Amino acid sequence: MERPTEGCCGTCGWLAKSVRAGGSAPRPIYAVYDEAEEYYREHPNDGLTFVPVGYPTAVQCELTCFVRAANLFQEARHQGEGSGSPGEPAWLAVIWRDRHCPRWSRWQLGVPPRDQVALENQRHLEEDRRQFQLQLNAFSQQQQEHQRHADRRLALAAVTLAVIIGVVQLTAAILAMTPDAVGCQLVKNLVGWTGALSWLTCK
Repeated sequence: MERPTEGCCGTCGWLAKSVRAGGSAPRPIYAVYDEAEEYYREHPNDGLTFVPVGYPTAVQCELTCFVRAANLFQEARHQGEGSGSPGEPAWLAVIWRDRHCPRWSRWQLGVPPRDQVALENQRHLEEDRRQFQLQLNAFSQQQQEHQRHADRRLALAAVTLAVIIGVVQLTAAILAMTPDAVGCQLVKNLVGWTGALSWLTCK
């Protein structure tokens, strides 16, 4: 049977070895969440022991979810009801079930769950930084496009204004001419030629 690579506890960094309450430990160590190495993922059962970090002796443990996305012990017990105990087959079914867990985070060898929190925060910060950079780039491109449009509108307005000023100046110069000026005679001749041309065209 092919095992899933994502969404299951067997490949998740939140899978942890925790001291079983009321087990072989002389006092409960509820705060212990050591890394679940490959052996524990491949051979999970109800009789696991380990030596917690900073603890002098081996104690009975169980596999647990550090972020409490699932109660693995209850699931294994329910899975093993037919055989009478949550043995290795029941635990394997629970650990390697493709549960499509939304809290799943890829396990990295040598990284205990508490350090996995720091890695997750780093990933989130990097993703937030990347999204911010994308938004900043999009905003910058939008501003540049707006600036190009504004420059084009300003250039068109400048050309239009120059044409209007030129027409006004030309009109003023024509109106300022005396009737016997060469320019005035030229304008009259031009108007006359235009009228004659229009008359010939209409004919």
